[in-house]
Amino acid sequence: MLQALSLLAFATVALCQSYAYTGTINITQDEFCYFNNISHSQCDKQFASYLSNNPNLKKCSGGSPIFSNRCPPNDAVGTTSTTTNNEILSSNAVDETTVPTTVPVVNNQADDEDIEIPPATDVTYSRKIIDFSLRLFQTAFPKGSPANYILSPVMVQTLLSYLNDGASQATRQEMKTILQLSTNDLKEIRGVFQPTSTAEAQPKYKLDVASQIFKSPQIELLSGFQDSLNRNKVPMQEMDFTNPRVAANEINHWVSITTREKIASIIDERSLDPATQLMLLNAIYFNGTWLYSFNNTARDTFHLGENKQHPCNMMTLSHKLRYGYTGPNEDDQKLLWVELPYKGDEMSMILLLPARRFKLDEELLNFKISDLENILAEIEKNNKGKIKVKLPVFKAESEVSLVKPLQQMGLRSVFSDGKPFAKLSNTDVKISNVKQKSFLSVNEHGTTATSVTVATIIPLSLPRNVQFIADQPFAGIIIDKKSKIPLFIARISKPERLK
Repeated sequence: MLQALSLLAFATVALCQSYAYTGTINITQDEFCYFNNISHSQCDKQFASYLSNNPNLKKCSGGSPIFSNRCPPNDAVGTTSTTTNNEILSSNAVDETTVPTTVPVVNNQADDEDIEIPPATDVTYSRKIIDFSLRLFQTAFPKGSPANYILSPVMVQTLLSYLNDGASQATRQEMKTILQLSTNDLKEIRGVFQPTSTAEAQPKYKLDVASQIFKSPQIELLSGFQDSLNRNKVPMQEMDFTNPRVAANEINHWVSITTREKIASIIDERSLDPATQLMLLNAIYFNGTWLYSFNNTARDTFHLGENKQHPCNMMTLSHKLRYGYTGPNEDDQKLLWVELPYKGDEMSMILLLPARRFKLDEELLNFKISDLENILAEIEKNNKGKIKVKLPVFKAESEVSLVKPLQQMGLRSVFSDGKPFAKLSNTDVKISNVKQKSFLSVNEHGTTATSVTVATIIPLSLPRNVQFIADQPFAGIIIDKKSKIPLFIARISKPERLK
């Protein structure tokens, strides 16, 4: 059983050029139609036409949505069926031995056109993380729900990527297409989260990231996968899952220590399957103090909807800050944003507020990688303006299973019975659950956020308007500005009081 604890972007836009492309192509119907701006009603027809004109593309496995010109041996199943999943998939999967994937571009017309494939382009690990983070958050968060929702997608992405070297060929290809991270990416990300240089000045914030594997003595890991875990510096401890009470206590103790007791438990003995073979966990803890402290707090009203209100303590800050809006122009704004930096100005919370009142979910679903990249570019320009920010004091918690969202994104075979992890062990195993539990609190002084992810394996720019009033549902992104890695994404629908 693989279980992960963890507390979000589009792929590089393909350019249309007229020459033959001979590299690896990995494509799904959904990403084909998305990147070519093909409507849902025309998607099946256009993709079928594309496959007909490119007979070298085969469906790589029965449970995977991926079509490729280089399927693993004996894995192609033909092109008679196509996926109908509506989720947008990315094709930035790269590693040291594979040509980066590209997305073919076509003209969206009823008649068949020649489909031109652009050259492969290198994609930075930060862009892969932003891409996956936004897609996972947009797929997973409960639309229209009054509940708060917090997610650390990068923790899910890195945790599952640790299993790459234990996967079968077909599963590995699927994981690299959806998760996108290579071995080198994981090494660079580890360097961001756990810098080894002692010469650098200590940061003004606290950021801890930890991983842990609990292994049943009943499973023997193959040497190749064991070496991969050693390279990724993932600690391992034997655990007797047949004694659920003792196992749950030890696992929850690790969680509590790693998250500074903000998350006391991730599992209980009743829900722990004695047949568990492996439990993979990772956790992230962040504590930051505002660079500019809020100087006034008063009782106020938070509007949950048109006719629903909730009392709250509202903080006020008037200062020169970086802010703006997303959207094509000032007359068609989508989301208003303001950056609240933490001490040291390396980490920030970017607050997002819908320009149309109570339309947050709709705008979050349309929030693109280019929108976040544009916000970060504006922040780098360091153009500040005087603005008044009102933000409720709040805490929020959420606990979610991410199996269905990951399957909707195209990560299916890891949960199937088709021996997805043949290189992990001679024992047939699969992932049974991926769960994340998160905590976020914001007050006048700063922010505390933490998250734990568990995966379980079992036998088989704003106009010059001077106010940003968060008195309605809003979103926040905690981001490392230097590495451009979003650590947490949260939708706050109802600010609960701090105790």
